[in-house]
Amino acid sequence: MWEAFSYGQKPYKKLKGNEVIHFIDKNERLQCPAQCPKEMYELMLECWTYKMEDRPNFETVENKMRKYYYSVANKTEDPTSPSPKEKTG
Repeated sequence: MWEAFSYGQKPYKKLKGNEVIHFIDKNERLQCPAQCPKEMYELMLECWTYKMEDRPNFETVENKMRKYYYSVANKTEDPTSPSPKEKTG
């Protein structure tokens, strides 16, 4: 997800393998990509929780992504365009 929101940047690009492990062990995480919505970065942080059993499962991640998507989609609809009911009836 981080790679998508950073437009394909390489995560941990200045760190070597053992440095990445140390970085994570210190509870540090990648910075939020510049154009990434706050809600999606918060979801990334949840997915990066150190203990696997404390991370959200796939269904939770999917639901949060859908909820965010639909909240954005609803905001971007043209309020002057007729609703589907108005178009057909």
